[in-house]
Amino acid sequence: MQVISSFIKDAWRGREVVAGLFLDVKGAFPSASPTRLAHNMRMKGIPEEIVAWTERKLQGRRTLIKFDDFTSEWFDIEHGIDQGCPLSCIFYLIYNSGAVELANSDNQEMASGFVDDIALLARASGKRAAAYEL
Repeated sequence: MQVISSFIKDAWRGREVVAGLFLDVKGAFPSASPTRLAHNMRMKGIPEEIVAWTERKLQGRRTLIKFDDFTSEWFDIEHGIDQGCPLSCIFYLIYNSGAVELANSDNQEMASGFVDDIALLARASGKRAAAYEL
């Protein structure tokens, strides 16, 4: 929040306006692609041993659904990141990092993210120009 607040105040001091787009990815963990996660890890230079371990961790998972007196058959989980795992937040930050990296580094745009929440901001001399930058 401090980074976002500073960006806005700096723009106001320069008599500029800020347009913002705040995103919350619905179903972030179950929708994430393990293949894309591994690709992003490699693109970021994460050691292949860690990438391979992550791929193994996210393969061969199975579950069943149980509620009231109903129990489903076991079925394979082919997509997603385990939501209850402590590593999942780190995995998702890597998986979704491209969205935060969209902002140009010319101080007219900024992006901030935390897990599945992303804020994209742009500053300009007027509302239309700021909205166009987004």
